[in-house]
Amino acid sequence: MYYRNVAFQDLTPSVPHPVMLAQQIKKTPMNLACACIIRKSNQFHAADRFFLLEMGGKNHYTIPFIHEHVFSAVRRSTSKPLPMLCRPFWHFILKGFIEMTVTDLINKGINGQTLTPQEIEYLLSFPPHSAQSFQMMSAASDLARQLQNNEAEVHGQLALNLAPCPEECQFCSFAKSNKIFTKATEVPIDEAVAMAKQFEDAGCQAIGLMTTANFPFKKIAPYLTAIRQVVKKETPLIVNIGDQCADHAEELVQLGVNGVYHALRLREGIDTNIPPQQRRDSIEKFQKAGLQLGVCVEPLGPEHSDKEIAEMIYYTARLNPVFSGAARRIPIPGTRMGELGTIPEIRQAQVVAVTRLAMPHATIANCTHEPGVLPGMGGATFFWAEMGANPRDTIARTEEGRAHNVSKLETMFWELDWEIQRGPSRIWKV
Repeated sequence: MYYRNVAFQDLTPSVPHPVMLAQQIKKTPMNLACACIIRKSNQFHAADRFFLLEMGGKNHYTIPFIHEHVFSAVRRSTSKPLPMLCRPFWHFILKGFIEMTVTDLINKGINGQTLTPQEIEYLLSFPPHSAQSFQMMSAASDLARQLQNNEAEVHGQLALNLAPCPEECQFCSFAKSNKIFTKATEVPIDEAVAMAKQFEDAGCQAIGLMTTANFPFKKIAPYLTAIRQVVKKETPLIVNIGDQCADHAEELVQLGVNGVYHALRLREGIDTNIPPQQRRDSIEKFQKAGLQLGVCVEPLGPEHSDKEIAEMIYYTARLNPVFSGAARRIPIPGTRMGELGTIPEIRQAQVVAVTRLAMPHATIANCTHEPGVLPGMGGATFFWAEMGANPRDTIARTEEGRAHNVSKLETMFWELDWEIQRGPSRIWKV
């Protein structure tokens, strides 16, 4: 890495936004030397970081990703060699400026101020192992502990059915084209009741029921009635079900359901057969009926850019969910998306941290999946135990495969120095 002086006019007093600043730089005579470009190679490219400093002033702006045509304009405008300040001096200025910017954005999140998509993208742009990333994780963990009184929760999710799914989510083992499961099965109601009770007796603060996307409401309703009669009335009942059930949102409430997990996934409509607007409409219907909403930024893979992750974090924050978080994709062997791999847990922890900082404080909880101590360092406050089918597993009973039981998850939280909330969930309101 080296530094190159570039001349351009100081526009910070008159231009309030980095994007506007970039547009203005393109058409403004470059005549004041007061900036540096952090270089990674000898060629200009769109991923170079560009910093504008107002020398001797209070304002400073950051353009994390600036278009290549702006770099070209800057380069063409510099017709004469510029006086070079000594590199240690510039390094000192830039190092302080970077740290100040990250700290300022972290403080915005801690104070409950809204982070813009550009600011979220900037936080995501640091290497997961960087000092700035660990600063974010530490701050997010502190904020998460304040919002949940340093008491983590473990929720239990059980699957009601298993079947090849026509919605064709390519990251899911249920997708018909992935050919992992070829036969449709349903869990007997008495067995589902027993699993729900097992979760509650093990200390779960909430019980979740999951189905494949096309499992009809008329089949779900009898399970809800039976389980609601057995678990404690103060134990929240959550569902993770298909879009077609959104038209029965009010009936779900009448059956004793308290909340729903329903996420607009990354690259919805591209990696799935589900139109993105359909997911948004379902979320609106569920919330309008009075169901509390849980969401997540998922399923994270190495192909997802900082920008699209940032936009998804920003979108979920605007929904005012009871929890958000981040989940990485678990590759399904032998599938197209399985070949793309996944992200490391340290990157997962970074996204968990940025998500926590970007959420409103009314969103008290932050989740990560699959659970782990390292992802939990980003400020995760609850994990999911699982029984039955699992869209990330290739065997029908995930408790015999990838899933963790309640005891194991409580141990993870102990490793992270959390206490465990005893009694009904504080995340979901009954």
